[in-house]
Amino acid sequence: MFSTEAIEAVLDMTCAEKTGARGLRSALNKALQIVSWRIDQLELAGASKVEITAETVRNCQEPIISYDPKIETKTKSSLLRAKSFEYVSAT
Repeated sequence: MFSTEAIEAVLDMTCAEKTGARGLRSALNKALQIVSWRIDQLELAGASKVEITAETVRNCQEPIISYDPKIETKTKSSLLRAKSFEYVSAT
C-alpha cells in the first residue's frame, strides 16, 4: 500500500525532474524494490501489510511493515511445498 504522502512524493520527484511517465515508473519501482526481494521472508514472518511511505520514496527508508498476530507464520518447508504445488499445477 502506498500512503498518500508517498504518492505525492513520487509525483513531486517526477515533476521536478521532468521525467514523465518513465520517471514515474522508475520511482515506483525503486520504492517497491526495497521489499520485493524480501517478500518470501515477510510472508514467512507473518507480515500482513507493507506501507510505502514518503520517506521510503525520498530516502529509501524501510517501509512500515505490519504483522497480524492472527496470521499463522509458515515454516520454510510448507512455503516450498506450496510453491512447488503451484508450479506443478500450472503445467
